[in-house]
Amino acid sequence: MENQMTLKGWQSIPLILVSGTMIAAEPALPAKVSYSRDIHPVLSEKCFTCHGNDPKSRKADLRVDAAEFVLAKRGEKGDELPVLIPGKPDLSEFFYRVSTEDAEDIMPPQKFKKPLTKGEVALLKLWIEQGAEYESHWAYNRPVRPKEPRAGQWASNPVDRFILSKLDDAGLSPNPPADRNTLVRRISFDMTGLPPAPADVEAFVNDPEPLNKAVSTLIGKYFNSVHFGEHQGRYWLDAARYGDTHGLHLDNYREIWPYRDWVIQAFNNNMPFDQFAIEQLAGDLLPEASLSQKVATGFVRCNVTTSEGGAIDEEYLAVYALDRVATTSKVFLGLAADCASCHDHKFDPITIKDFYSMTAFFRNNTQRAMDGNKKDTPPNLFVPTMADRQRWSELDPAVATVKQRMVARGKDSGDAFLKWQDSFKQSHKKVSPDKLLLQLSLDEGDGRIVKGKNCQEFELQGSVKWVNGYAGKAWEITGDGFADLGNLGDFEHDQAFSYGAWVKTNSKINAAFFGKMDMEGGHRGWDLWSHGGPIAVHIISQWPDYALKVVTKDKVKDNEWTHVFATYDGSGKASGVKIYFNGELKPHSATNDSLTGSVSTKTHLKLGRRSHGQGAIGAAIQDLRVYGRELSADEVFILSGGNGIQAILATSPESRDAKQKQQLLQYYLDNADSAYAELKKELAGLEKEKEEIQKRGGTTLVMQEKEGEPFAHILHRGQYDQPRDKVSAGTPAAFLPMKDSMPKNRLGLAQWLMDPEHPLTARVTVNRLWQQLFGIGIVGTPDDFGNTGELPINQELSNLWSPVGTCATCSG
Repeated sequence: MENQMTLKGWQSIPLILVSGTMIAAEPALPAKVSYSRDIHPVLSEKCFTCHGNDPKSRKADLRVDAAEFVLAKRGEKGDELPVLIPGKPDLSEFFYRVSTEDAEDIMPPQKFKKPLTKGEVALLKLWIEQGAEYESHWAYNRPVRPKEPRAGQWASNPVDRFILSKLDDAGLSPNPPADRNTLVRRISFDMTGLPPAPADVEAFVNDPEPLNKAVSTLIGKYFNSVHFGEHQGRYWLDAARYGDTHGLHLDNYREIWPYRDWVIQAFNNNMPFDQFAIEQLAGDLLPEASLSQKVATGFVRCNVTTSEGGAIDEEYLAVYALDRVATTSKVFLGLAADCASCHDHKFDPITIKDFYSMTAFFRNNTQRAMDGNKKDTPPNLFVPTMADRQRWSELDPAVATVKQRMVARGKDSGDAFLKWQDSFKQSHKKVSPDKLLLQLSLDEGDGRIVKGKNCQEFELQGSVKWVNGYAGKAWEITGDGFADLGNLGDFEHDQAFSYGAWVKTNSKINAAFFGKMDMEGGHRGWDLWSHGGPIAVHIISQWPDYALKVVTKDKVKDNEWTHVFATYDGSGKASGVKIYFNGELKPHSATNDSLTGSVSTKTHLKLGRRSHGQGAIGAAIQDLRVYGRELSADEVFILSGGNGIQAILATSPESRDAKQKQQLLQYYLDNADSAYAELKKELAGLEKEKEEIQKRGGTTLVMQEKEGEPFAHILHRGQYDQPRDKVSAGTPAAFLPMKDSMPKNRLGLAQWLMDPEHPLTARVTVNRLWQQLFGIGIVGTPDDFGNTGELPINQELSNLWSPVGTCATCSG
């Protein structure tokens, strides 16, 4: 009974090397000529270029690559003799052309400089004399397990029996068995790529068990080593053209290492090969695809990409599809299908229509043509560490539950909400001036002197620009404009303080509105920062190790006045920082959250910059305030002008519309309801946990299918801007028809490649492993199993492996 072929099942190939001697002489003619063994290699090298599969390069309308063409009668009326007449070389124009000495008639033409040798001419003559029997190309026939030859005691498995049979035919004997010191070294390098540990050598050499059992024990040990997957995986990743950069233009870093780790883990988990292949080609299309299956599709995203200026989207989408077809056909079929991107394949049964039908599988996705020089070009996927995956899967449901409880709390606010409305109207009229260290209206409208509320005056330096403000004229930051505000706001890391202003900014600005920060002294101090739409707060002792940096998840509206205010409770934690837009508390994320040490600095507070350099050029500021205490949410709300809440409260409850009622309720929940505050704290904790997991994990590039049926256009001579006929996704039928039950997408393509009837996939895969172990495959051209590839060094051995999913040597 045949077992399922797994990645470790490949390793059942015995570790035996056979050497031979090359003899540079014309080989003797065989008693019985074989087309596949003897004739096909000659025709492939010397004839198929002009008389093969591709009609555009075919000469004299003559094909010699299949019997139905070369044996057919010729002429317009079909009354001329075939070019080749079995059994009669002297009457065959074919033989005349290859044997004549006439320079005008001889084939191949002398200008090609590929003359037939005397031995090849004699071989062709003998073949015709014996009936000129054609055989289909060996690799395109489904493997049929051959009858095992009888073998002596030396042979302990099917592979050994076939090798011993060939040795017997050549009059050779196997080398004597290697000693145990040599064996342990060979096995360790073959399985892990590393030399054996001294302890492994000692244990194997001194193992009292019989050699076969000792070898099995050693192999089992290496199977369970993480280095097994690392070593085996690197060969696969080479074939998959894995790389950690985009490969073109700036060649920026790309974050796709989770796919690399997936490959290593697949080998270490002994994943069945058909599953291994299907998940890489189409894991995202599997029912209820798992995170791991989506990560596996990085195989399809390993192609080089670009974002070079002037690059044309449609051109590169065509290039990416070509690359994916070329890689898939090379890895799984052992064929250069991309040779058919401009015309029908000259040697193998792949038409230009076949090629572009295959590109259709890879053009129906959401990937953009330009990678943006980003490490995580979409489509991408966040991948937690293995230790975090269980908790990660729990967090989104937990967040959803807390949000549902928050909604329910709003509906249950009842009498407490009504009481709050009455008290709020009476008590929230102004903000206490307690510890107000600075208030600059910045509404002078002209000149260089700006005045504070405590008889403070400051001179604007550099160029000065006044623009329309929130109230009157406002000061706008220019390239060299700033004001030195003295040593105001010299706080410590454990001291509460607050600051903010009315600002008008936009998403192109990434710089400070104002700050008290020593940029040359580890960025010690604090600031208010325009973060390209979001607002950031830095409170720093030494950047980046001892610092807080929080960034709002929301953005301020471009070129609209917004009251932005930050408060800090002196806790040294990012959770102690709050940022408000127009009196509304905004959620934020912390990129740095480890503040210890002093934030005090002798550097002065600067308006329009940090200690030096340029600030938020183009942003305008009014009503800048700095407090030596943490303002409450209500106080910030009042500073912002109430955001309309007072106006809503002034309206009778029955006159308020739905939007006003919700706005008022939300303000109450955010600022006055303790139960809601606890729920917000719980939600913040969950979101913080997600942020921490995201820091430990990574992002990887994956595939994502678009809606609709995949299609492509045949490109005339492969030119992206010369599309011709539209074609649906499909596979070359010459190898194996695609079953109707297989979907016409990447999943169907993967199923077609893994079909037990497929003639190529198992052969190509095992051959690649054979080459990995022995330096040369059973077929010496691992990427070319087509008509121009080498024949197997042992035809019967090449048929020993059954179709994908099973391994004929894994019986038992």
